[in-house]
Amino acid sequence: MKRKDAVVLAVIFIIALSMWTLPFQDNQLPFGEGDSAWHFSIGDYIYSANTAVWRLPFYVGLWYYGFNNILGAFALEYPPANHMNYALMQLFGERFVSVMLFRAITSFLGIFATYFLLRKLYGFLPAALASFALIFSLREQMIYIWGQQPTLISFVIVPVLLYAFYRYFDSLFEGNPRSVYLFIGAALLASQYFLHVQGIIFSALTIPIFFVLMVIKHKKLPFSRETLLTFGMALIALLAVALPFASIYLGAQGSSVPDQRDFSRLLQWTVPAEPVSGSFPPEFVSFSSEYRIWMLPFILLGIVLMLIRRKNSDLLMLSWLIAIYIAFHLDVILGSSQWLGRIARMGIAEPPLFFSLMAVGLLSIPSLIRLPAQPRILAKYALAIIMAVMIAFTLGSSSRDTLSYVYSGISRITPSQMETAQWLSDNTPSNAVIYGIGTWTYPKTRWMLAVSQRHVMRFEGSFIEQPYAYESPFYMLFDYSDLAVLANSQYRENALAQISQMEQTESSMFNSTAPLYDKNDMRIYYVEKPAVS
Repeated sequence: MKRKDAVVLAVIFIIALSMWTLPFQDNQLPFGEGDSAWHFSIGDYIYSANTAVWRLPFYVGLWYYGFNNILGAFALEYPPANHMNYALMQLFGERFVSVMLFRAITSFLGIFATYFLLRKLYGFLPAALASFALIFSLREQMIYIWGQQPTLISFVIVPVLLYAFYRYFDSLFEGNPRSVYLFIGAALLASQYFLHVQGIIFSALTIPIFFVLMVIKHKKLPFSRETLLTFGMALIALLAVALPFASIYLGAQGSSVPDQRDFSRLLQWTVPAEPVSGSFPPEFVSFSSEYRIWMLPFILLGIVLMLIRRKNSDLLMLSWLIAIYIAFHLDVILGSSQWLGRIARMGIAEPPLFFSLMAVGLLSIPSLIRLPAQPRILAKYALAIIMAVMIAFTLGSSSRDTLSYVYSGISRITPSQMETAQWLSDNTPSNAVIYGIGTWTYPKTRWMLAVSQRHVMRFEGSFIEQPYAYESPFYMLFDYSDLAVLANSQYRENALAQISQMEQTESSMFNSTAPLYDKNDMRIYYVEKPAVS
């Protein structure tokens, strides 16, 4: 590594670390959506039990991924790689901060993977500019702050994986195959498989497309007995790692229900906002939120240049582009819109490519106008600096605001709720089921589950005898703490009405019963004989 690479990477790392850790610099309580609490819960249990797990703990197993058609109840939803990482981080730090730090760093590692790929293919300046822009990728930050870590980290691997296959196919078509890159690629595919299956699906789209484009360009099929044997060995190695965990994915519940294909979607680039509005805000799929319109000409210029030049490196980037288009339209290809929410997540594969295309397009301008060597180099540095400043000013402020104010106030689990969750952990049996009412959001309820290591769920008006919880003792949690805060805000009238309704419910259910816990506007009761519905 040259000195300038080390300096640029160090600066990028410092900026990324300072920004992506903003959600927990001042508030070190855990944050994220329900998925975040889910993943933390499994890693946290591995750490507390001091053992790897092949079945989910009771309090997590009753959650929405409770049954596998092959493995049965309480089966893992993913191979345990990411969750083991959470547990390992807890060995070296505080229970929550160590995991949040791991989440932040592994989430922005894609910046350095992109730097590595572009540095090898297109040189220093495109690598520096594209990776700097990725610091401010709103789309990747959203996946990070929501806590959908396995998906994001699985895509972080993509640039390095593509480089491995690029080196292998490049050498293969030259007639001197370097098989080590094929086995490195297989190992990275296995890593994606362990983190999240969507990553390996995307790679499985990109690699064959790249191979086909190489065949078209070189007008030959570079197969021989030796290459086929090498392919077979790499495939066997990948399957040997993957097959023991295949039942985790194959036995997952759910099926694709065929519906009307919307072929007009083929004229759109990304997933439209409305069909996925229940899972993603419009900003997640919006071009103008992730980029700026003045970046588009440079992105298009990068594509046009690659189409004209068609170097092997250009074909790799074009394969990436085609794979993203196919991934964004899998609902049309499969004939089912059921997976649109999952397809929308594929959008995290786009920013590394688009920022790379932008950098390559912009920095090609001095060469296109045929400047002499020295002025051309100076012009490229000037353009890169100007673009970096524009990105910092236009994307940096919104990116910093997103990370600074995410899950602020009572949108995040509070100290009172943490204390209550700890009481549940210390004073209720491990198979307890706690029905909660009043906690402001669903993710906060699930974070109480994660902290307490007890099954905390929202009360929907009646007690439900859940499968595998027949012998479980039931508890009722009345959480007035969030409503008390809202009662002193612009939502006062609505909050007071909800408090009144909760007090009536509490009085009717436990009129003559003393609570087991009564502190910080939170009360817990033991449910003697729940009315099963």
